[in-house]
Amino acid sequence: MSMVTVLGLMAAVLGGAGAFFVGRTLVGASARYRETFQDTATQNLEEMFLFIQPQKLFAMNVVVLALIFCSVLVVSGSVWLAVLLSALVAGSPPLIYWFLRRQRRRRAVAQLPDALLAIATNMKAGLSVNQALETTVSFEHPPLGQELALTLRELRVGVPFGEALDNLYDRLPEVEVQLVVCAMKVSREIGGNLAETLERIADTLRKRLQMEGKIRSLTAQGKLQGLVMVSLPIFLVLALSQMEPAAMYYLLHAWYGWATIAVIIVMELIGYHFIHKIVSIDV
Repeated sequence: MSMVTVLGLMAAVLGGAGAFFVGRTLVGASARYRETFQDTATQNLEEMFLFIQPQKLFAMNVVVLALIFCSVLVVSGSVWLAVLLSALVAGSPPLIYWFLRRQRRRRAVAQLPDALLAIATNMKAGLSVNQALETTVSFEHPPLGQELALTLRELRVGVPFGEALDNLYDRLPEVEVQLVVCAMKVSREIGGNLAETLERIADTLRKRLQMEGKIRSLTAQGKLQGLVMVSLPIFLVLALSQMEPAAMYYLLHAWYGWATIAVIIVMELIGYHFIHKIVSIDV
């Protein structure tokens, strides 16, 4: 047997072993990613009262990743860029869940003044706190209606009043909810006219929400400028890749081009962070 044959056999064995270990690693990583994705989806969706099967959601996620990979590969012709963008999208579900939770909390806070006013009106009509809460829950829309209904169920099964309110604040960790919880707990412990207290809190929250709406409308242009600043380089790279592929070849296929893209991404994130800090005003 010649030396060339021996070297060929060794290379084949090493290549097969390497492919086996790489495949085994990829299979294990995909299994862990699937398990983590489904567990995270189950926990976050249940908190938002969205009962979607995590298996179907994971299948949709795989389809979206495949479409993104193929689209970027066809447009740019770079396998590494397609893998990078697919990896970024694969790691984006926590950000999506955070955004959905924040939007849900904002909608609940926006519903809070009317709900407090309804509870106060029912209490003035002679109902107890639990009866007023039950009446309000019967016509309140999600998401606040769902959270109040859960609080009411906790009270029915014997959870202490203060603990049920603390659980409500844990699910909706907003300053407005904390103010309501503290007012109701203090009134429950030391007495007082809770109906009038809730009416004053409802009026205060309504004025606060109006002020926040004005601030959001005045800072919308700055937020849009930040999004345009982040999006413009991406569209520019895609357009130039189609118009001048030879000029963009080194940016997408050479190591110094990847380094340049990494620096651009870091600088874009820093710029967007500062713009977001400037236009974010706490009331």
